[in-house]
Amino acid sequence: MAAAEVVKADPVHDGLHDFYLSHTDEPHATRRKAILAAHPEVKELMGFDPRTKWVVLFMWSSQLAVAWYVRESSWLTIAVAAYVVGAVFNHSMLLAIHEMSHNLLFKTTMANQLFALFVNVPMLLPSAITFKRYHQEHHKYQGYDSIDVDVPSNFEGRVFQGVVMKAIWVFFQGFWYAFRPLLIRPKPASGLELANWVVCLSFDTGVVMLLGWRSLAYFALSDLFGLGMHPVAGHFIAEHYVFGNDQQETYSYYGPLKWLIFNVGYHVEHHDFPNIPGSRLPKLREIAAEFYDTLPYHTSYTWVIWKFITDPKITPFSRVKRFAKELGKEIDAQ
Repeated sequence: MAAAEVVKADPVHDGLHDFYLSHTDEPHATRRKAILAAHPEVKELMGFDPRTKWVVLFMWSSQLAVAWYVRESSWLTIAVAAYVVGAVFNHSMLLAIHEMSHNLLFKTTMANQLFALFVNVPMLLPSAITFKRYHQEHHKYQGYDSIDVDVPSNFEGRVFQGVVMKAIWVFFQGFWYAFRPLLIRPKPASGLELANWVVCLSFDTGVVMLLGWRSLAYFALSDLFGLGMHPVAGHFIAEHYVFGNDQQETYSYYGPLKWLIFNVGYHVEHHDFPNIPGSRLPKLREIAAEFYDTLPYHTSYTWVIWKFITDPKITPFSRVKRFAKELGKEIDAQ
């Protein structure tokens, strides 16, 4: 049975003044090998789940229906609808795009990418294709300096300290996730990324022409709320921020919101087996229980957000970093 992976702090790299440093490779590949050796039947869980696309289509259609419904509503009604309904739908669809970045909705890569373009449009700004390019590196090079752009920048760690500044950081989480990769690890745009822009901007234009600016504002507020100070967005912090004395690098979440976000809360399990769809991750945990039952986990995303903001020992620096040169690892990320 694998023990919980831990990262030791020192007076400088303490998650407050600088990132925690790891002198070993990320833990998931090792646990994956151990689980496959102990439970080869886990291989049967791998592969895409064709049922997920129907759930996504329901969310997509519902989000458009709400946008139509609020087209002449008051700004207060639009804001409430965006927080209560739109934020959940848009964030869930973002996590469906996450599933598609692992080719878990359709058999072929192209089918997943094209459907991701379609799902992306209610989120206004194009992200589906770019997300996949960076997310694959997050899995392969978790925590590696200047490669894994899921880790906050030094600027974020230094500036967003204290309750007020951390609350601002959480509220605008979507902004940091969108622009951090472009600043830390810019890449030339691909043809599909350009198509992503064309599709999203065409949709935005169509919304304004057919429904009006208020419907477009509904979509924009759904993004702002759903990626920021909202329970469903708590997974951004819950997944890889070091909490408490256990100093674990990846955490899972087993609370009720898992049903709304394609089980992305099973995050240790997901990193161990990114080719298993979210719908089957609970079964993975059941089969390999001895590898997961001893690991600390979260049960409330709301608590995670509150703890991050109010605990002075937790900051954007509370992430684990590692350096390829120190570990002698060749980086072939493009």
